[in-house]
Amino acid sequence: MMRVVISARVQGFLRHERSYLQRHSATAWKKLSDRLRRARKLLAEFPHIGAEKPLPVPGLRRLVMGDYVFDYEIRDGEVHILNMRHGRQNDPDIEDEPDFDYEAAARS
Repeated sequence: MMRVVISARVQGFLRHERSYLQRHSATAWKKLSDRLRRARKLLAEFPHIGAEKPLPVPGLRRLVMGDYVFDYEIRDGEVHILNMRHGRQNDPDIEDEPDFDYEAAARS
């Protein structure tokens, strides 16, 4: 079994989610905690289970568990979970273009 390391970024995400979910739904927080626990166990036993993600970071893998997406890499004999997000959130690799005029582009 490999050791699974959670990045500071993911820890911050979890603190924010816990704060939000505990105010709105204790059941939802329990589900998220359980999902994270299962993801860690799964990655420890089967570190290559996530799909390899193409650029921008070679070797980055992605695991989707329910509503959550985990981006991780395997290095130095450990699994490092680098990012975690809800599936409805934008992928951190995609930069928003707030000034882009989608309607004008559609007319072209």
